[in-house]
Amino acid sequence: MSPQKLSTAWQEEHARLVHHVCKQSADRKGRGISLNCSFKLFSRIYNGRAFTSDPSRRMAASEKTLWRYWHRWCHGGRNVEAVHLRYRPASKPRVTADLLTAFVRICGEPEIRSLLAAYRKLQREWPAPLPVSYSTLCRFVGRKKLNQLRAYHRAAAESQAALARAKAQAETEVLLRLPQHPRTAAA
Repeated sequence: MSPQKLSTAWQEEHARLVHHVCKQSADRKGRGISLNCSFKLFSRIYNGRAFTSDPSRRMAASEKTLWRYWHRWCHGGRNVEAVHLRYRPASKPRVTADLLTAFVRICGEPEIRSLLAAYRKLQREWPAPLPVSYSTLCRFVGRKKLNQLRAYHRAAAESQAALARAKAQAETEVLLRLPQHPRTAAA
């Protein structure tokens, strides 16, 4: 194996299988069988086949993919290292918990009328330029959930307004029941 160790067992298995297919195709080419015929055969055998090291993953081995692997294998020295997958480690996520909670908090504010308005307010309040777009934030939180939150806030605001109206009406009714001139205490 190369000094850059393959990260998982299924990637090592993938590299071994691709190396085997390329080596067999080279042998068949030496016997006069075209690469097209070889790749058709190996595509039928390996395409969609589950890896023994990770059965949830499947081998991608269509004819075109095998041609790509063939060129990488030939130019890379005709060894296993030439065809191993070069996955890079995942980058640091740009969406943080602080950013999401701030967005949800702003979405819940009663004066916010739309999700876009919440995003713009977040842009103004966030200490640095936002590392994600509006659609990315909505995708992480879920538009349905945010709209539901806003609907609850609207309902709460309407209930508060109805409560204020009921209080004002009760006060006026109580005041109407009182006599116009308050009695003075009898001495």
